[in-house]
Amino acid sequence: MCDKALHYAMLSQAQEVDGKLATQASQDILSFQAPSLQSQQQQVKKSAFRPAVLALLLASVGVGFTAMSAWQQMHRVEVENSQLAEQRQQQLEANKAISQKVQAQDNQLNALIERSRSPMGAMQSLYALWGYQASIVNSDCQSGTRAPFHCYRAMPL
Repeated sequence: MCDKALHYAMLSQAQEVDGKLATQASQDILSFQAPSLQSQQQQVKKSAFRPAVLALLLASVGVGFTAMSAWQQMHRVEVENSQLAEQRQQQLEANKAISQKVQAQDNQLNALIERSRSPMGAMQSLYALWGYQASIVNSDCQSGTRAPFHCYRAMPL
């Protein structure tokens, strides 16, 4: 320790070893053998901040994980909503097509029903079913028929 103190005195160009140089020399020598008082104080300061830093680190990781999970959940919900909207749109289009087909069939059926209410139309349809093409005049059973078409009516009792 004395050699180290004399060495420091020589480096600082001092004639005598004062208390400051002796303390510095003893700290340098003892720092190899055991931790010094300053390093113990620094460790106490460092160890006091370590739990706070660790807690802050864990909290930031937790917040980051929560934010990531929330984003994934929101993204999943958006995808599901878009899929449901697309399915609803397809169902609406299918329902619209079906209702248009039903309406067309109803219109066609109503036209056929109206046509069947006309006696001449009914006779023309009947002749067409048998393979004949009868004119409107030949289809009129009220005014009489011409050959080869004849209407037979049951007489009231």
